[in-house]
Amino acid sequence: MSRWFTFAILGVLVVVLGAMSWVVERAGKPDPPKTPTAQESEARQKAMNERMKQEQASRAKMMQSIKSSAEARKKGGKLPINRTAPEPPKPAKGKLPAGALDVTGDWFKNRKPGDAGLEELEKQNAEEPPAPQQQPKPAPAVRPK
Repeated sequence: MSRWFTFAILGVLVVVLGAMSWVVERAGKPDPPKTPTAQESEARQKAMNERMKQEQASRAKMMQSIKSSAEARKKGGKLPINRTAPEPPKPAKGKLPAGALDVTGDWFKNRKPGDAGLEELEKQNAEEPPAPQQQPKPAPAVRPK
């Protein structure tokens, strides 16, 4: 009798395995792609043509700006990187507010080396009062629980 139970269980398992493989095979297949209609293909073609025209126009504009900047460089002029940006303010020669850092490209040319330069900076800072700084706000009072 145990042989019959074994064969019955094996039969049920084979049937379940077959059903599962059929379901998985059907679920794994994607739907076939739809063939585009004539209107869809025309719309896609028009959109692609418009995009190509826009890219060509932007390339032509970029090439024109590259050529104009190259011509300006040949003539000796300099074009700013961002033409719409305002010019950076130029600091007055040798004058910075007290406590400010000199971050210009040639700061080392204007300073004396070593202790002499430090003494000069200390004299300049002693002549000008330091820039006012805002007082930090106190932390809010919290009652202990």
